[in-house]
Formats: sequence, structure tokens, C-alpha cells
Amino acid sequence: MPIEKNCADCLATFIGAGRQLRCPPCQKQSLKTRRNTPQARIQYQAQLAARNAVSRGTLIKAPCEVCGTDRVHAHHDDYSKPLEVRWLCPLHHRHIHIHGCPLGSEYRAWRERHGKLFYWEK
Repeated sequence: MPIEKNCADCLATFIGAGRQLRCPPCQKQSLKTRRNTPQARIQYQAQLAARNAVSRGTLIKAPCEVCGTDRVHAHHDDYSKPLEVRWLCPLHHRHIHIHGCPLGSEYRAWRERHGKLFYWEK
């Protein structure tokens, strides 16, 4: 349900929904600014190269390295190597970006130093 909000950038009042924090003009400008940084262009080129390689069949999707599910994202550890990707499900892909911790064999040692991340872990 739309409600009246104030833009986080220009403080103008607008009608928004959900977590929307910016009025439409500021939101559009924010996306343009974020996408036009040198790092964003390098990331986009790496993602595009991986996507094209999957489409051509030169890069084959594998199950998630952690849980083995087939619904996976390509994760780049190094964007200068666009075809060297790790296949991770959305949960574990988000986990590695948010927490910055390793997955797989190194995870157990990392967890001993930092504690558990998920409520279901023992």
C-alpha cells in the first residue's frame, strides 16, 4: 500500500511503497551513478562474459559448492578472471557477500573464530 514518504536525498515528499527510500528522480540518478563507476563496469563485463560463456556452452553450471542445489549463481572471487567462477545457491552467494567469510572447507575454521552465523547451526 503506497504511503507518503520523504526522499532520503532531496527530502521531497513522494508517494512510495515498501522499502523505497528515494523519490523516482533521485532513485534513477542513484542507479546511474552506481553503474558508472570503474569497478561497476569491470564487474558488469565479468558477469556478461560468464553469462555469454554459459549460453555458448563453454562454461558449464555446477551444483552449489556448499549444499549441492541446482539453482545457482556465478560468484567471481576475482573480476579480472571472468570465467573463473564459483557456483553458489542464492543463500550461500548472499552469505559470502554479506559476511565476507569463506565457504566450504575453510568455513569450519572461520566459524570457530567468529561464531555461528545462522540460527540452525549447532
